Amino acid sequence: MFQVPKVAEYFGHFVVLAHLEHLADVSSIKKRRERSSADQLVRWGYALSDLKILSTFGRREVGNRQGRILPGWDDIGTEMAAMQLPMNNVDVDRMRIRRGDSVTISTTDPLQDKLAEGTINDIRPGGTLIVQIRGIFPEDCREKLWRVDKSANATVYERQMWALLGLNHAVRVQPIVELMALGPSARCYTNSWGCRKLIF
Repeated sequence: MFQVPKVAEYFGHFVVLAHLEHLADVSSIKKRRERSSADQLVRWGYALSDLKILSTFGRREVGNRQGRILPGWDDIGTEMAAMQLPMNNVDVDRMRIRRGDSVTISTTDPLQDKLAEGTINDIRPGGTLIVQIRGIFPEDCREKLWRVDKSANATVYERQMWALLGLNHAVRVQPIVELMALGPSARCYTNSWGCRKLIF
């Protein structure tokens, strides 16, 4: 893939680092879910419970997804939903779920009955949450109440991975990229800062 060994070394280092950072985030969130009750997570703003689905839209079936999928990821379709926030038990000032955040969708507990991972596309006036999931909502989704939990930032992880996967092309068309990957600053960055990041 890479014609210059040092560029391959740069690529490999940051791919591993991106995976480790994301896995550390996933592990931290899993521990928080295991150690805290649903009521605590809702009170602290990390989760929203008893959400009703007002409508679903934008469904893309398996194999009909427009856009890119990272290597190794299955195409499981996508779908969006408008969810109604239960304003009677939501403290907006403490809510840690914001537009663009990654979330986990479940009915009662993401550790027990997770439906899918998703992203908050918008939070509209009146308490309507627009969420897009990797997957498809069940046909009876409007008859159930749902829970939304803040999860590891998949958007940042995906963007990092796509940027790294485009490194080989960038090196060919933008010489400055090759200089950045080969220069002393890159070696210092990977060998010093990167190692400290992994250790601590």
